Formats: sequence, structure tokens, C-alpha cells
Amino acid sequence: MRIKSQTFLCMSAVFGLPFLIAGCADAILEETTSTPPEAAAPETDATDAAETDAEPTGIERLVVNEDGSVGHAAVDFQEAIASKDGIVLVDFWATWCPPCKSLAPELEQLAADYPGQITIVKIDVDIASDIAQSYEISSIPDMRIFKAGEQIDTIIGYKPAADIASHLGL
Repeated sequence: MRIKSQTFLCMSAVFGLPFLIAGCADAILEETTSTPPEAAAPETDATDAAETDAEPTGIERLVVNEDGSVGHAAVDFQEAIASKDGIVLVDFWATWCPPCKSLAPELEQLAADYPGQITIVKIDVDIASDIAQSYEISSIPDMRIFKAGEQIDTIIGYKPAADIASHLGL
């Protein structure tokens, strides 16, 4: 488990010191009570190891399936934001962030309601911390809007799908 003290510090600026202390205590408790990776992983041969050793990039694009459901697909960040087809909304989030968890279904709704008009990319700040740092993400959720590779706007915090669509002119 990777714990980013910078992330907790940033969140403490938004929610106050008690959040920092509670977040650190939860992270320490989770780290000390979780099963060590070597104990949890089953024995594999060399071919399986090559497939499972690939670390997640923390960068995914929301994809609308033929049945209307929304799935996730790995994507290259630079290619995604350089898209000349409509608007690209990049959501910087983390698994431990309650507002981020609340925002996820709203973004899935946007992807389903506006296929072809908007591309939604989700970046886990704990995994893709280099990208988060390059955009100076200091609190999450933080949504950046790109058009033809250029950042044109920012939305900070949880917003319902209708508010985001209105903000984007959809």
C-alpha cells in the first residue's frame, strides 16, 4: 500500500486537521492489518508472473458499451487529452476519497448521456502521482477540461452530472 503524506496534507487543508489524523490512523491500521502481498499471492509460473507483474497505470477512460453500460479501459493520458473529437474531462480521484466515490456514477451518467461528445478519463492520484503533480492537484476530486490538447477549464469538488454538463455546454 502506498500512502502519500502529500495527499493527506492537501486534504487536511480542505477538511481540517482531524481529517489528517483520522486519515493517517486509518491508513496505518489498514497497512498493519492487511495481508502481506507475498502471503496473499498464489504460486505462479514464469508466464503467469509476466502477466500479473504489470502495474496498473491509474489512468482509465470511461467506455460506453453497446448495451448502454459504462466500462473502463486503460488509455494513454497524452493521447487522450490530445483528442480533437470533442471535450475531454479528466477526473483526478483516489479510492479513499468519499466525494470521489460519489462523483463516479455522475461521470458514468455523463459518459452514457453524451457518447461521442465527451471523453472522460479518470486518473488515480495515488497511482499516477506524476501526472497529478504536474497539474498541481492539491485537492480531489479535481476535474480538468481539455479541448484539442489544451486545458480550458477546471471544476473542483463533487458536482451532479447535470451541473457538469451545463458547465461544459452540453
